[in-house]
Amino acid sequence: MKNKGFTLVEVVAVVLILGLLATITSPIIIKFINTAKNSACDKQKEMILNAAERYVNDNASTFSLNDEMCGGTGITIQLLQSEGYLNSENLKNPKTKKLLDPQICITIQEDIVGGVEYNQYKYSIDGNDICS
Repeated sequence: MKNKGFTLVEVVAVVLILGLLATITSPIIIKFINTAKNSACDKQKEMILNAAERYVNDNASTFSLNDEMCGGTGITIQLLQSEGYLNSENLKNPKTKKLLDPQICITIQEDIVGGVEYNQYKYSIDGNDICS
């Protein structure tokens, strides 16, 4: 009668090979996941800044940095959501999957070239507010 099954040596060899493969591939997989999350953070930041720019351009005749919002230096995500420039369902921290704080400020600075104001602006947002 023939024995059906694997010997202890064969099972141990397979477990060692699988362990070795896991040890080799897990850092690569973790690095890939972190790179993807960082890329998602960058894209989300870009999406928010583009929405702020569209808002300012669409409201050029009435837009002013003298508003009380963000200490007079910008606009909030909440404003962009309420005006339809951002969808709140898409505004989650890619690392934690939690919704972003709607009070996050997008800083807007007037771009003055040679002392002449061109009604052009520079937009920025703290990356830590988006992906912390």
